[in-house]
Amino acid sequence: MASSTHDGGASSAAARSGRDTWSYSYPSPDSRPRTRSRSDVGEIAHRISKAFTSLKIKKTEMEEHDSKDEGNSEIVNSDFESDDSDGESATHHSQRVSRLTKQRESFYTLDRKQKDEECENLFEYVLVVSLRKVSEPDKYEPCVTYRFPPIDPQATQPEEEHLPSIPLFCFPDADMWAPVPSDAKFRSETFAFVLTCAQGSRQYGYCRRMLPQSEGQRLPETYCIISKLGCFNLYSLVLDEVEKRRATSPSCVFSFLKFVISKPIPHPGAEVEVKIQSWEKSCQEIITLKRPLDTRLEHVNFSLLFSFLSVPVVIKIFASILLERRIIFTAKKLSTLSTCIHALTALIYPFIWDHTYIPVLPLSLLDICCCPTPYIVGVLSVCIPEIEDMPLEEVLMVDIDHNKFIRQIGDESLILPSKLQQALNKAIYNKEDIQKQRATVGEDCGINDQVVTESFVRFFVEILSTYRSHFYTEQDGSRHFRSEVFRKSMLSKGVRRFLKEFMHTQMFDCFINKQMDCYSLKGGLFDRRLGQYLDDQAALSRGVREQFRRRIARRLVKSKTKPTPV
Repeated sequence: MASSTHDGGASSAAARSGRDTWSYSYPSPDSRPRTRSRSDVGEIAHRISKAFTSLKIKKTEMEEHDSKDEGNSEIVNSDFESDDSDGESATHHSQRVSRLTKQRESFYTLDRKQKDEECENLFEYVLVVSLRKVSEPDKYEPCVTYRFPPIDPQATQPEEEHLPSIPLFCFPDADMWAPVPSDAKFRSETFAFVLTCAQGSRQYGYCRRMLPQSEGQRLPETYCIISKLGCFNLYSLVLDEVEKRRATSPSCVFSFLKFVISKPIPHPGAEVEVKIQSWEKSCQEIITLKRPLDTRLEHVNFSLLFSFLSVPVVIKIFASILLERRIIFTAKKLSTLSTCIHALTALIYPFIWDHTYIPVLPLSLLDICCCPTPYIVGVLSVCIPEIEDMPLEEVLMVDIDHNKFIRQIGDESLILPSKLQQALNKAIYNKEDIQKQRATVGEDCGINDQVVTESFVRFFVEILSTYRSHFYTEQDGSRHFRSEVFRKSMLSKGVRRFLKEFMHTQMFDCFINKQMDCYSLKGGLFDRRLGQYLDDQAALSRGVREQFRRRIARRLVKSKTKPTPV
């Protein structure tokens, strides 16, 4: 039994493993969002920009420049300092998080940007995990029944010492299973998890849970692909083929995997072809496995998230994540839990959640909910009574199935600046986009993934618009960030108040340190949108100045042509 390298409050099983785990469940192929053209993306970005601009405080760039040119900094600074009295809570939060996490400096999560590393094979190995009966009546525990390729007794395989932890996450709900009747309908389920060692090396597990072909009552089994690559859709295609062949016999599965394991991992935008004997026909079959060029959001389904949670609820959860609070999610199904939680953590791009992250928490590890450090965990709804009996303090609990909060801290709606909250709500649930979907598809397809991505990226562009100009270099070459000067440079008092707390979080420190380390590399979506925003602001400034000059010129002309009174 194993879980993660979290804190001293975790269970002994978690402490032994030195790993953290998250789980993600795939939507069905029909529910995956369609690919949008560049013109569609540009139109979406323009509409979102319009939504944010329309709700911003009306203060012209001309007034900003005039106040600077005339030396009226005293007026601005008086507004800057007006919110300094509430900094005690932010400082206390920062000190508390730093104290509790200082022994976890080598902890990494899935969302850390993946390094380009050469992997010899498409995956390392495949495990077949089944349920076996234990001494207690009607109780089952997961165990590995087969490994492909088989273990070589002559070779040194360090990953084998972690095998006991993998079945636990293949069946996080093992205590709830019972044999499935032969006439019952069973829908296969796909999900994934990641195991992160204290040194930072990672392994990803891609699972397909299905019923074996046999007569009478059966228990499900899980095929788990272990790989160093975080590319979910690609391995979902492999598992599709595994499920097809498992319907015939296990031997057909392993003959297919024998060909797949020899293939190299394709680069983003590239593909590999697997030639294998067809499992239905006596001919050769070619299976193409392709990685998309942009792999940043290939495993996220925002449409499903917003089908469960309303936009205001998502914004409150988003705000709590940014302040690195303890959050527990509940749902009846593993797929709902893992899909929604992973989508929520993807909203904080370009930032990274650097604390405990277990979207599907095994029932035997519920004690992790008592950890004093920030965490995001997901538990099945049947565990709510047990969790409510635990000594929990300042925890946000969210019922995904019923779109409501079970427990709140009370200030969730006050964390983000009010005007930016309104802009997010307006940009995400855009009536024009929904009407366009109805006109083209014939029905409401829900909230579009690209719309959600662009909306939250624009939020961070608004609050970080000037951060690049506040880096400075010492004579010895070391780089630093003027955090307080940056905060006071923001015109909105609401943004300054939010930054006072947000700048004390670990995710903000990691973001700034990363930008200092690779200051010249700005190729991500956030950097592109920030560059466009700054260009638009510069153009707006020039336009306002030109209008101001024309207005003054017209007044001068009128004053010269006006007849002098006798």
